[in-house]
Amino acid sequence: MPLHQCVRAFTQPDGFVNEQQLARYKAYGNSNAGIIVVEGSNVCEACQKLNCNIGIWSDDHIAGLQKLAAVCKSRGSVAVIQLNMRSITSWKGKQSLSELNEEDAVGIITLFVNASIRAQKTGFDGIELHAAHGFLLSQIYLNREQIP
Repeated sequence: MPLHQCVRAFTQPDGFVNEQQLARYKAYGNSNAGIIVVEGSNVCEACQKLNCNIGIWSDDHIAGLQKLAAVCKSRGSVAVIQLNMRSITSWKGKQSLSELNEEDAVGIITLFVNASIRAQKTGFDGIELHAAHGFLLSQIYLNREQIP
């Protein structure tokens, strides 16, 4: 049985994993879920201004993410973390996708790659890319003809 979490408002603006989150995911692990998908985690610090999620944009987050992955896996569950970037407006002051250039595309891809590497380093078994209902990857996919 998989357990998938929606974004919760338990994170502080710095994005560090806190004791409330660790306790919540420990309880989820005790439910014998086969897979635990950790709530949306911001790949970009600027995204925190739009919504406070777990941070995965910096190596400073690694220690807390290691604890979180370990808690999720403590009863044998597979631990997956969701990566997200809220909106184009969280990328260098851009207001629309038509403002993106190749350098921007490389920068955004790099954020997701670096977050994926951090997820692996911290013990997560996989990642989920959040590409739904208006988040940046969804915006790019749905409007790909508008991007130069």
